[in-house]
Amino acid sequence: MIRAAKDAQERIVIDGCPTGCARRIMDSNLVPVDRYVIVTELGIIKTHDFDVDDCDVDIIVKEVHDSDEKAPPANLLVGRRLKEGDDCSS
Repeated sequence: MIRAAKDAQERIVIDGCPTGCARRIMDSNLVPVDRYVIVTELGIIKTHDFDVDDCDVDIIVKEVHDSDEKAPPANLLVGRRLKEGDDCSS
């Protein structure tokens, strides 16, 4: 995995909280990080289960894209497909 990360054209690290476990792994293996997002700094509460909210995924992906000038328009839903009636505007 480390070799693949070093060879990648771009490395995006997404950490769950400011402790920065993923960032530390990259740093300790001398893998450069091109873009970095901390989920809790986006107002998303860290949990220890795998019940992922589609709106949270959309927020995270948009944040990653917003840090790139070649990103798609901000109004584009870039996360997983939402179920009818779901609203991420709040």
